[in-house]
Amino acid sequence: MATWYFKPSSDSNFETLGNWWSNVNGTGSNPSVIPWTTSATAGDNLQYATGSSGDAILSLHGTKLGNGFSITGTCYVNIKRNGSNFNNDGSIISSGTYNGNITFTQLGGGSFRIGNIAGGTFNGNVLTIFNISNGTFNGSVSDVRGQILGGTFNSNVSQINNISAGNFYNATVTNVSSITGGTPPYNYTGYWAGDCYLNGASGAKTGCA
Repeated sequence: MATWYFKPSSDSNFETLGNWWSNVNGTGSNPSVIPWTTSATAGDNLQYATGSSGDAILSLHGTKLGNGFSITGTCYVNIKRNGSNFNNDGSIISSGTYNGNITFTQLGGGSFRIGNIAGGTFNGNVLTIFNISNGTFNGSVSDVRGQILGGTFNSNVSQINNISAGNFYNATVTNVSSITGGTPPYNYTGYWAGDCYLNGASGAKTGCA
């Protein structure tokens, strides 16, 4: 297990090996492969070098974190994903613990090109994504262009196209276009997946009169 410190050089790209350093002051050696893209780096931690800040940008089509293996390390760096010019960019993040913010942007066309989250623990905020199929979200989640297909949500969830599954018991959910499944929040009042909750998700479920 190693710790790699992010200090941008010629660019701010996550994939640039020269942006990751073995020493906290942004000196020393660089990794031989992009962190968290192979099982050999799954236990590594990712932090900012002293005096560094900003986003580590996932810039290349096909860069996926924890795809096919489980990341056990923690990322303290904010990650930004620029929208792809390719259709169906797949699961960008599949595992790992993220204490920084995750921000995806829509470039090059439709929202299906943003990418998906298929797993991981997110203690920072997640902004703009296509689908979420799994994961634990302790920070806010907003602007899901596709749908939420699963996961556990413990904070604010807003601006969602559709919720079809997931546990929202400890969340506050607002501004959702469609709800077809999932567990509603504890204090939810109103329609959830066709049923009316007048006493919160923990109370008796009754029809709307």
